Amino acid sequence: MIGGKENLKILIKSVNWIGDAVFMTPSLRGLRERFPASRITVLVNPRVKDIFSRNPDVDELIIYDRKKEKTIIQKWRFLKELRKRKYDIGIAVQPRSYEAALILFFSGARERIGYSHYLRNIFLTKTVKLTGDIKHDVDVFFDVMKPLEVKLERKRIVLNTDKKSDEWADSFMKENSIDPGGLLVGLNPGAQSQAKRWFEDRYAKLADRIVRELGGRVIVFSGPGSEEAAGNVRSMAEEELIDGKSDILQLAALCRKCRVVVSNCTGPAHVAAAVGTPVIVIVGTSEPARTRPYGEGHVTIKKTLPCSPCFRKQCEERTCMKMVTVDEVFKAVQRKVK
Repeated sequence: MIGGKENLKILIKSVNWIGDAVFMTPSLRGLRERFPASRITVLVNPRVKDIFSRNPDVDELIIYDRKKEKTIIQKWRFLKELRKRKYDIGIAVQPRSYEAALILFFSGARERIGYSHYLRNIFLTKTVKLTGDIKHDVDVFFDVMKPLEVKLERKRIVLNTDKKSDEWADSFMKENSIDPGGLLVGLNPGAQSQAKRWFEDRYAKLADRIVRELGGRVIVFSGPGSEEAAGNVRSMAEEELIDGKSDILQLAALCRKCRVVVSNCTGPAHVAAAVGTPVIVIVGTSEPARTRPYGEGHVTIKKTLPCSPCFRKQCEERTCMKMVTVDEVFKAVQRKVK
């Protein structure tokens, strides 16, 4: 404890992507168990705020929108207000982000903890060495808190929905005449990076087989930036597919109603895993040992090539994705639903 205090003020700088934010939730649980009387604040960008909005381990969310805080003066005003809160501990879970370390430094937090990374160490009071071992990002985000002796018997990702989103999902089911007891499969063909996307025509063929051979209904999920991919899948399919456009909490509520979700390795896959739905994830450029859906009961489809994992955002060849066939993914769905 800092100065023997039990009721500490703790600030955590959140990661910026949906899947990563889901991976942070065991860290929050560990902090709450270690410091039950403390106030835990998470500094987030607007994109991921709903991941934490219903989390019982979070006392406060502070929104930091880089698009609005553009000028030096605007950033300084924001940091000045942050400094007034007089945090005891600041934590940067990102291994290499200079911005996260700087925010903690200017927040005035007495103890500032993060991974050791070159010059950013001067902004931190305690650093943790990131080993070269490949481990899941859940563990990366958790292990940075070693100086605080945070432990957790079982790590589990969580995402809690609210009453409004649950009621929306119930209405969605009724409006689309979806039988709650029937087979419902979710597809997520979008991804921020082109190289992470399995082909839209293959998603469409997969959907057709789920409808024809398994007698299921198929929702094609979409959110900001993935509407085009989802629309293409629905137009390419011969069977009628359901438009699943939604925000994060609505997506989570819908995923909970699915028997299985098939997705590229991106945010919605981890949203589905966080609400307990089995996920079949198709991995291309990334390293599944680090970013696969966390927990049991999920399936990872990955073709290992000499160039993988390449972590590229764009790839003209996408050979690793071409090697993943519709039949292979369909059989994985078939095994899951049975």
